[in-house]
Amino acid sequence: EVHEVHFGRVMYNRDLPNALKERGEELGYKGGFKFADPLITLRLACANPDRQRKYPLVIFFTDKNGQLWYLYLREGSGERCLDVHRDGHDDSWGGDVRFLVVCELPSAA
Repeated sequence: EVHEVHFGRVMYNRDLPNALKERGEELGYKGGFKFADPLITLRLACANPDRQRKYPLVIFFTDKNGQLWYLYLREGSGERCLDVHRDGHDDSWGGDVRFLVVCELPSAA
């Protein structure tokens, strides 16, 4: 299940993993939230095209080498846009951005 997380304040990439985990736990998800599979979240974005016209959506993912990347879905000049970028540890996001994440499932004991 994909969730939109909105912090309503500037967020830095370096702080996101812990902030997402805490937000998920606050909402009752024992393992918190984690970065989602980009294909799952892109399907959600395609099914709801007006969301990225209202506010930017960010999808984080890691490549096979563990490098963090992100997809940035936004509106530009009336058109829907999709940008792909490699993470900068100190990059920041405005308070209007929503992060698309999934629930962290507890590991089997």
